[in-house]
Amino acid sequence: MGQVHCTATLTNVVDYAEARKGTLTEDKVRKIVLTNMLADSGARGLGLPKSVIAQLGLIPLNKMPINTANGKVNSQRFGGLMITIQNRTITTDCFELPDTTPPLLGAVKMQDMGIELDLQNEKLILLPETGDDTYHCFY
Repeated sequence: MGQVHCTATLTNVVDYAEARKGTLTEDKVRKIVLTNMLADSGARGLGLPKSVIAQLGLIPLNKMPINTANGKVNSQRFGGLMITIQNRTITTDCFELPDTTPPLLGAVKMQDMGIELDLQNEKLILLPETGDDTYHCFY
């Protein structure tokens, strides 16, 4: 089985809201396109390298221990992030990772976006947004 990497657009949601209100020009919205995000069904949340978080100017929330593949570490959690993969967008928080670690999209965030992994073909599958098989569930 292989790995699935994807392209993700990360946006500072506060900047985005200010631009929508007309109090910030679109060119001032902090945004980054990552072409190497690892989609990992064995991970839970969203992890971003420290330098990416700094470029986006995300909001520090709290520090907490997290379990990683390398053991338990203390990490800073940040809010104010909007992530778009293909045509799916959510607002979310993220955890800070060392700059030596690739950006990581975990299973819960994929579920929120209606994304599944096809590991054999190393690609993402977008689940239906409408109809009886919609991925939108509130139970």
